[in-house]
Amino acid sequence: MARPPFSTTRLLERSRSAGMDDKTPSAAMRGGLRMNGFVKRSRPGLPLVTVATVSYNAAADIEDTIRSVLEQTYDNVEYLVIDGGSTDGTVDIIRAHEHAIDLWICEPDRGIYDAMNKGIALGTGDWFSFMNAGDRFAGDDVLALFCDARFDAHAPGIAYGDTIVVDAQSREILSSAGELRLRDFHYDTPVCHQSLFTNRMAFEAVGAYSADLKLMADLDWLVRFMRLGATRTCNRYRVDRPVARYRIGGKGYSSGERNYLERWRVARAYFPLRVRARYLIGFPLEMVLIRLRRLAKLILGDSAIAYRWRRWRMGGSLSP
Repeated sequence: MARPPFSTTRLLERSRSAGMDDKTPSAAMRGGLRMNGFVKRSRPGLPLVTVATVSYNAAADIEDTIRSVLEQTYDNVEYLVIDGGSTDGTVDIIRAHEHAIDLWICEPDRGIYDAMNKGIALGTGDWFSFMNAGDRFAGDDVLALFCDARFDAHAPGIAYGDTIVVDAQSREILSSAGELRLRDFHYDTPVCHQSLFTNRMAFEAVGAYSADLKLMADLDWLVRFMRLGATRTCNRYRVDRPVARYRIGGKGYSSGERNYLERWRVARAYFPLRVRARYLIGFPLEMVLIRLRRLAKLILGDSAIAYRWRRWRMGGSLSP
């Protein structure tokens, strides 16, 4: 018997229960395998991994993201697509793949993190990965290698790896993620959420993303996770390979002032006085630097000089 071609269709089961349950969305526009009575579960040696893609008017990018998930060699993948009410043809592309998507919904939301929280609520996996529209896995074996590592899903935990950052000219920078310590989050987010796996126990212990933060809720969540690790077992695993290809130019990358202000909100809530003081003292200088960077972008555009500057800022290495 031929092996099903998609990572999401190899271990399907018919649901034993009929009707609505807490994993059935109420959105008017919805579809996918779950709506046709198919479900997934974890199996011995094959934990269920929920991959969620958040989209909004992403018709130009979402096809590559969907294919990146469906082409994974790992067999036990649950795939959710959470769309915020697109009007540009995104939903048509999602519908074209609904034979291999476990569940998709289309309804207005309060932003990317509100949509990601919907993915957490609707997902049934042991581990969660958010690969949002425009991003993709760094290879078709990423999930297989991750699950081969047998990371513990019975205590709150995260696993993370490196990120290949791609600019508008398709030039690449390898952004390496080192060992995570709480102080690493004082002035930076040392790991991209696209290269992060989070288990269900971690979301149950820490809570969902803060939908009040529009750009830095992943930083806020990771800081809460790291702080929880001071009082109970919270596992942190390093995946020794690039996990995701992240295309820069999104909302979080470009919104300098709001980015800084939301970092300040996180610092004010969790960080020591010396860190909060540095944010306050550095605010006027940071606003000047943001404007200078915008001016430099207008002048340099996506030139090689701008590329090398980004590489230096990220502490990464240049691709050939």
